[in-house]
Amino acid sequence: MLTQLQQKRHKREGFLANQKRLFPEDPEIEAKARHYARQIRQERLGRAQECLAAEEAAQYERVDLDSLITNDAKTVEAEHVAISQMNEYGHDKILHGLDFTREQLTYSKMLIVGRMVHPGSERC
Repeated sequence: MLTQLQQKRHKREGFLANQKRLFPEDPEIEAKARHYARQIRQERLGRAQECLAAEEAAQYERVDLDSLITNDAKTVEAEHVAISQMNEYGHDKILHGLDFTREQLTYSKMLIVGRMVHPGSERC
């Protein structure tokens, strides 16, 4: 299984990529990951602003931030379908019958969903 540091790093990278999680995480890990992801974004924004300030022919426009509409560009469509199918087939009951722990059950779901969504991926 992943160490707590690896979980935090994985969660932070997910936040930076605006990825939603299929499975619940430890609230402490999630809070710390959000904190560090926010710091990384601020650092990247600061570097980007420095680069923009260095450009001589910069053009600026005023924008009312309250008028902007944002949304999450990432979705979990294929993953959601895979999890729904696994639930329909009784995946959890079968593995509980084989004495899988909760962590092993979650890990097996992640591996199976990964193979279903990206069958040729070496990461699965």
